[in-house]
Amino acid sequence: MKEIDSFLTYLFEDIDAEYIHLFKRIKHGSKYYYLNISTEQEFVGKGVNSYSDIGIVLDVTGNCIELSSSADLQIVTIEDKELVNKWVNIFEEHLSQRLEQDVLDVLSTSLQNTKSKSILRDYKLNKFDNESI
Repeated sequence: MKEIDSFLTYLFEDIDAEYIHLFKRIKHGSKYYYLNISTEQEFVGKGVNSYSDIGIVLDVTGNCIELSSSADLQIVTIEDKELVNKWVNIFEEHLSQRLEQDVLDVLSTSLQNTKSKSILRDYKLNKFDNESI
């Protein structure tokens, strides 16, 4: 499956781009790695925008890669244990390197969107006080 390997290599070169989202989920003891690519929106008339996403799921237990497109609702499943293992290792290393920042981003974004901003402010002050000690 040279084509999907080549495409993943191309995407990974710009993995921190705004339109690329990589995350991991564990369901029922199985690991899944999700790579979503948001494509640009287009004006299609009558004030309606059209967009499509490309989704790539690495299923560790099933040793397969699922490629899907919201544009045409097409799904392709590729069974290739070596390719899955290669990309799982690459994704896992990348995710582990940014884990601390991702946790901070989730907390900050979630707490900033609350009615009362005091939780975020209090958390940051408490964190600052603890680091100062």
